[in-house]
Amino acid sequence: MAFDLWMVWLGQLGLALLLGASCVSDWRSRRIPNVLTVAGLFGALAFHGLAPGGAGLFDPYLPGGLGLKASLLGAGVALVLLLLPYARGWIGAGDTKLMAAVGAFVGLAALPAVLLGVMLSAGVLALVYALLDRELLSAGARIAGWLRWPLMSPSDASGNQAEALLAPAPRLPMALAITSGVAGFALAAYFNLLG
Repeated sequence: MAFDLWMVWLGQLGLALLLGASCVSDWRSRRIPNVLTVAGLFGALAFHGLAPGGAGLFDPYLPGGLGLKASLLGAGVALVLLLLPYARGWIGAGDTKLMAAVGAFVGLAALPAVLLGVMLSAGVLALVYALLDRELLSAGARIAGWLRWPLMSPSDASGNQAEALLAPAPRLPMALAITSGVAGFALAAYFNLLG
């Protein structure tokens, strides 16, 4: 039993290190290096493939590995679900790959709850960031410009005014939202609030 708990703690530590390093990197440069996400993915797959069977990293009653299949499915589904937001430019490639690694750690069954936590955290982060960041204080004007853009005449749309209205907002450090969502899920699982 002590070995089982040691393996679970090692898996939790690996996830915490992945999320912590990703937050630092994303905060400083708005990039999450591939070395982090790939190492996290392989670490999650190794944990779930080698750890004694259980109900996941955060289950309070039967912590342990989910198996390689559940881990691969969690990573694959997370990656597929985030391809559209990535293609739209809403999140970066590093964020998408980080969520795939997180999906590998939590498995397919827990992925919807984790994604819900991440989305809620991202909304709160965007609100806080908009209130604190001077560049984002004009977000209301930018959104109004986006809504007006289809109604602009061609002469208005071709000028610098249209470019300013359509300028993308600065990228949020989404690793913070991902980390907050995972932490919220872990606490909810630990206190048996997920059902």
